[in-house]
Amino acid sequence: MRRSLRSGDVIARWGGEEFLVLLPDTALDNALRVAEKLRDRVGAERFETEGHTLRLSISAGVAVFDGSASLEQTLKAADDALYAAKAAGRDRVAAQGAGAGEAMPAADPCP
Repeated sequence: MRRSLRSGDVIARWGGEEFLVLLPDTALDNALRVAEKLRDRVGAERFETEGHTLRLSISAGVAVFDGSASLEQTLKAADDALYAAKAAGRDRVAAQGAGAGEAMPAADPCP
């Protein structure tokens, strides 16, 4: 995943199976593109183990911290968007909506 990010971007484990990606000075549309690129790259990888091929997928929630909401509210918006992506079928990217805490799908997964 690191190869898909800029040198100033930060990726860290956030909870058990979740990661947090910080993209400084990035607008929502660009953050969505980065999330889709990460989703595509991880989905393209195949992992061989004990004679089985495994494919991973990513569901992502995207939110922008612009100072109009607290960091905690922004993280909640990203978490809400993540759960919206999972509820829409997983292997998707969803973004914070214009409404309070509303999440909207950003894109359907590629076939």
